[in-house]
Amino acid sequence: MPNFSQLFGGGGGVKGVQRGLTVIQSGATANYRLKVTIGAVNPAKTSVNILTQYSSGSEGSETKIVAQLISSTIIEIYAMNYSSYGSYAPEVSWEVIEYS
Repeated sequence: MPNFSQLFGGGGGVKGVQRGLTVIQSGATANYRLKVTIGAVNPAKTSVNILTQYSSGSEGSETKIVAQLISSTIIEIYAMNYSSYGSYAPEVSWEVIEYS
């Protein structure tokens, strides 16, 4: 019986992992976007993950945090429906995984 790699290709594994912590500044406006520079990766072989959870607001108006790779050296952290609560500045942990 064939294994997963034989059926779907692969066998290369992980080439590299980059992790970071980004702070969404207090006083930021709704739909806040922040670009973060990373080491160069191949976008076709890369995934971006958010490692923290942030919740604020009432049901139906929660802030959602998204991260995406927008070039080989930049990820964008996007806070949808974000509204600042005084001096509170949420921290977002993220990781970028490049596969072989």
